[in-house]
Amino acid sequence: MRVIRRLLVGMAFIAMSGMSLESHAGRLPESLTVSNKQLLVAGTPFVARGVNYQPVPRTGPGNWPDDWTMDTGVVLSDFAKMKEMGVNTIRVYVKYDRLFQNWNEQNDPSLDMSRVDPAVLSRYRTVMAEADRQGIYVIMNYWLPDGVDYRPGQQVKFNKDARTRHKLQFRNIINVFKNRNDFPMVLMWAFGNENNFDGKRGPLTPSELFTFYQEAVSEAKSQADASHPYTVVLGDNPQLDIHNTSLLNRAPAVDIWSLNIYNTEQGFKNIIQNYPLNKPLLFTEFGYDACDNSVGCDHSTREGQGFAQAQQNQANFYKNRWENTMLPNLSATTPRALLGGVVFEWNDEWWKSAGDFSAHDDGGFTNVNLGPDYFMNEEWFGISTALEGGVTSGRYYRSAFQELKRMWTSTTPPPPTGTVQVVNPSFDRDGATQQPFGWSTWSPNGSEDADFTETYGGRQENNLHGTHYKTVPYHVFTYQTLSGLANGAYTLRAWVYSSGGQTRAEMHAKDYDGTGTIIRLPVAKTSAWTQVSIPNIQVTAGQLTIGFLSDAPAYSAFYFDDVEVFRQ
Repeated sequence: MRVIRRLLVGMAFIAMSGMSLESHAGRLPESLTVSNKQLLVAGTPFVARGVNYQPVPRTGPGNWPDDWTMDTGVVLSDFAKMKEMGVNTIRVYVKYDRLFQNWNEQNDPSLDMSRVDPAVLSRYRTVMAEADRQGIYVIMNYWLPDGVDYRPGQQVKFNKDARTRHKLQFRNIINVFKNRNDFPMVLMWAFGNENNFDGKRGPLTPSELFTFYQEAVSEAKSQADASHPYTVVLGDNPQLDIHNTSLLNRAPAVDIWSLNIYNTEQGFKNIIQNYPLNKPLLFTEFGYDACDNSVGCDHSTREGQGFAQAQQNQANFYKNRWENTMLPNLSATTPRALLGGVVFEWNDEWWKSAGDFSAHDDGGFTNVNLGPDYFMNEEWFGISTALEGGVTSGRYYRSAFQELKRMWTSTTPPPPTGTVQVVNPSFDRDGATQQPFGWSTWSPNGSEDADFTETYGGRQENNLHGTHYKTVPYHVFTYQTLSGLANGAYTLRAWVYSSGGQTRAEMHAKDYDGTGTIIRLPVAKTSAWTQVSIPNIQVTAGQLTIGFLSDAPAYSAFYFDDVEVFRQ
């Protein structure tokens, strides 16, 4: 267990800067504990329901990614809507140049603590206090520039190489905001953004980059602040660094690994299920744009609301990824490592694509993993529209806002605690296969080959599931035994689909009481995928066998997916 306490520190900064830092009158500092795969806030497992936030206006002198606090009126208005949506976390970049009045590294960063801009710090106090009041935690991200030579001894300035200067700038930001009395809403420090992509890490090799991550975080912990967790934000690169244990273990000081992911439903599941460490995993970006590139973006209004179908595509993405891949794998309620996710993004940013910053451009790039148009229109990712410069409210909120609000403020009970680890519950461990990993097959008549996994007829596009099907009559049982269970009452739950016509199509629970008793739940013909459950399974023998049985004529199909077992 790695325990991190929110300490009442920061007097050194006061003395160094000569500033009077007023005491914060909001929430008292809470304990932050990284315990195996969970982040505990005041002892309670934390689930991140977040948004990336950069409120760039679409017009005016500030329509570029300046510091996110530049218009406090906009921020306060946005925070109220975030609370309405159920947001409990934002991820922001601290604009180092603005806060320390050190544009383009014109000054030695070792002297920057004496140059903190009091006006900028005052804005931070205003917006961070409002975040505290609205119950919103803040991930403070240090931007690590692309294309810099971070090898030791390179790009020396003020007798410091670039590697040293950026580690120092990271620590300077931490030293401003680490005081738990003043900024109790700071959740964690984040270092870098997708610097593991080829072309973004400069001349560093992947191993050298992760060694750099270790240096930056370990030095920040020892020289700046040990009261918060630290994360490093990776990109979902083809080499799958997030699954590379040898790379990740080069940076043991990192408490939480973060990933920006724009992928299929199956891609999300693969990342979660194959993540190798006993540390939390956070999706710091996941998102979909509100422009269907195949028909063009919506320019019928100045703000660019998005055509109805494009808005629905965006909303469907969030519904699918949250409900089908993230919610069932949260570390707060399951043995998985996922802390939650941070939507990309709150509002459109008109500066991102080539062209006029005051124009809502359609540019972007292809992504073969994001249908239906497989194109990422960079200036249309907001779940709300951009504001005119000088205007503090009046955003248009897209369908995705309403969908996320429904999911994140629902009164439906959260996934159950006491969840038992079912092996390969979504049947996607090894792709389409005759023998699903973790599951066994029995047949009384030699029709074991009627049991396999496939994507045909799945709950979502390209979604693998378990299948019983054959072109001749068959009788097959797919099962696994869960052992080491504490005695008590359990529920078995799964999603199923049946074409009908079987003599028997059933979900089973057996071997739970040592007598061979079997609970059979018949599954009749269904018109769509349906979630079914067997509650009150009284385990007295420390184990439980779960499975799906078909005794069927030719061409009858029985599908099953997302199997759960939890103690009541």
